[in-house]
Amino acid sequence: MRLLSIIVFLAGGLSCGGLKEEFNSSTPSSSPVSTNPVATITNMGNHSLPLPRTISGGFLNDRAKSLHPAEYPPAARRVKASGTVEVQVLVNEDGKVVSVSGSSGHHLLRAAAERAARKAEFEPVQLSGRNVKVYGILKYEFHP
Repeated sequence: MRLLSIIVFLAGGLSCGGLKEEFNSSTPSSSPVSTNPVATITNMGNHSLPLPRTISGGFLNDRAKSLHPAEYPPAARRVKASGTVEVQVLVNEDGKVVSVSGSSGHHLLRAAAERAARKAEFEPVQLSGRNVKVYGILKYEFHP
């Protein structure tokens, strides 16, 4: 079985014009129809590809419906830690952040950035009429 990763970078709205969504049973034709259909993209030549359940959104700060500022930690302020912290987030189909991890930046600033990222909210993203998960990065700036 071929596996195809589709990475979609969001630019405002998301459009997949010309793509048709169908349901395809994962069982052979002699078996009864599966109760767990798989959505597929069918308007791509002779191939039928599964729709991705998670897409990449790149940097998500500008796409947040609600983005809370990170509080500057007192310990980081004492040592004058500063700079940018990038936090990887996974946003579910409803626009809620469900997973965060600090991926770069000063170690004293990461926890504060992660706490702020957990509070972010997004509009749900659709691909071919279905809400999908989005992973991406939120950037937080810290300056004393």
